[in-house]
Amino acid sequence: LSYYERAYNLKSNRAAYHLAWFYFNGFGVNQNYEKAFCLALEAYESGDEDAGYLLGGFYKNGIGTVKNPIKALDCYNNLRSSSNEELSKNCKKLFDETKNLIPASDYIEYITKEANEGNMYAQFDVGMFYLDENNIQFYSESKAYNWLSQSADNGLLDAKYELADLIVNSDDCPKDYSKAEKYFLEVTESGTEKQKEAAKLGLAVVYDEFLSKSEEAYKLFNELATKYNNPTARTMLANLNKKRYNSEQTLQVTENNAKDIPISKPLKVHSISEKTPIPIKKNAMPIVEK
Repeated sequence: LSYYERAYNLKSNRAAYHLAWFYFNGFGVNQNYEKAFCLALEAYESGDEDAGYLLGGFYKNGIGTVKNPIKALDCYNNLRSSSNEELSKNCKKLFDETKNLIPASDYIEYITKEANEGNMYAQFDVGMFYLDENNIQFYSESKAYNWLSQSADNGLLDAKYELADLIVNSDDCPKDYSKAEKYFLEVTESGTEKQKEAAKLGLAVVYDEFLSKSEEAYKLFNELATKYNNPTARTMLANLNKKRYNSEQTLQVTENNAKDIPISKPLKVHSISEKTPIPIKKNAMPIVEK
């Protein structure tokens, strides 16, 4: 404790974060939530990400300060893009939990402001907000398309999948199936196993129904059915096999019928008038050139 106190007196923001933990938990000091909050706020404003995580909890639960879900949301939102993968993952989860504590109108006002500043996570959140049927008064697939496009263009993998899925399933956005193919492919290359499975299924549907790439679709459905035991893929694979079988049967019937058609005899050559055949003189001498 004395080490961190000395470091704090030397303006160490990291020391302020550690002291906030001490006062929050009562380690070596009398528990003091208000002091813990002040130290966490000071450390966070000086750039300490862990302090922001702690501060978000204070705002969310009203510890050492007045409960303020919007400020908690702001802390978690800023840390979702952290290079610390564990911290980023935790803050994404807490962000989703905290937004449910806020009225929809307040949430969309806050997150749209963040999205307009170029935050790709916020752009994704706005897009998904407009697709949330629980907020039916705000529901808009066209608005969702616009925001997801911005997030996808900024590189967010989740946005790429949702945008591709929206292109396939929505009647209220541009039907750019080549873009859907591109984004599904990117997710199959860089996503988690769960994301890859979903993207491969979407890609197979695009190939089968919209881009006339039946062989590529068949391979993907087959992979999904065997490797992932995906029930939708098994159904689609069965349908494709049925189509192939019916097509082969139709072709076979056509070929068999063609064999039964009799070959017609060559027609006689007639003059211009069918009633006046070309006369051929018997014993006519050939013309010999001199």
